[in-house]
Amino acid sequence: MELRAAGIQETRQRYLRELVDQYNRAKRARRLLRATALNHELVFADRRVRVMRYDELMQSVLDAQLSLETMVRTMRAEDGVFAAEPELVDSVSAAEGYLRALVTEYEEVMPQATQDEIVLRMLPELAAFLGPYSEADRFRAEFVQPMNAVLAAVERAIAGPSLA
Repeated sequence: MELRAAGIQETRQRYLRELVDQYNRAKRARRLLRATALNHELVFADRRVRVMRYDELMQSVLDAQLSLETMVRTMRAEDGVFAAEPELVDSVSAAEGYLRALVTEYEEVMPQATQDEIVLRMLPELAAFLGPYSEADRFRAEFVQPMNAVLAAVERAIAGPSLA
């Protein structure tokens, strides 16, 4: 039993590291997109997105989305690892779904991109992702809050006295 408990704790710690990595990867891509992929028009919606930089940085968002998608599957399969935290998988799934919407828009736009820049208003998912944090309601509600809930739940599971 002690060996199983140690294995469960190790698995939880691995998930925590991976979740933090993917959370930071998406936030890093957001910051870099804001800083290096947009021109600097005064009106945010009038800004243009540099296609090459958009393409490059969306690779990180895509990687984070795929990692979270894989985690949803493996968390469901890992018997007993998060049994006391049933909302955990739902939160990971919500964050993954938010990133998937960004990736879907990217997949639709890139084959049609014939110019060096695209008007941001033509990319509603990206515009919502890149908007000022105080106005980024969907980003906060569908990505930041679920990820913070997941991280807190995993930390509770690691620190808690019960391994059930």
